[in-house]
Amino acid sequence: MIGTQNPEPQLRSRRIPFQRPVRVAPRSGDECRSEESFDLSLGGMFVTSLLPLEIGEVVDVELPLDSMRFTTPAMVSWTRTVGASEEQPTGMAVRFIGLNQHQKRLIHRQVTNHTRSGGKLKIGRPPAAGQGPKAAAAAKSPSAVGSFFDSPLGWW
Repeated sequence: MIGTQNPEPQLRSRRIPFQRPVRVAPRSGDECRSEESFDLSLGGMFVTSLLPLEIGEVVDVELPLDSMRFTTPAMVSWTRTVGASEEQPTGMAVRFIGLNQHQKRLIHRQVTNHTRSGGKLKIGRPPAAGQGPKAAAAAKSPSAVGSFFDSPLGWW
């Protein structure tokens, strides 16, 4: 692995598996690449690639979400030049550096919909009980009663 010695401490956001074709266009003028994403979080994504770009390189990533497709700037934060397994493929981690509020909401919705439909997280915690519109409506109900999942220890 090149870059940081251990990228795992940098992974703070809820991260979901996300295998989709993505386009990566280096701003250095190199040719646009068709790659595949591996996972996704609000902070960035891992892109599988046999020839990862240089750490620090700024790229434009075309991100295909369920609801729409958009392009956002990102920076290569670390690379893995030799894949250890299917769960640790060769490629590069890119950190989103120019998301607007609408794009952040779209990514957040993608991650949340994945976990609410029973999908597993690669890192992070599922949304706590009491978050989201359904929970807000239930909290206003006079019959709303707390549960184990409402406590801080509900998801670990």
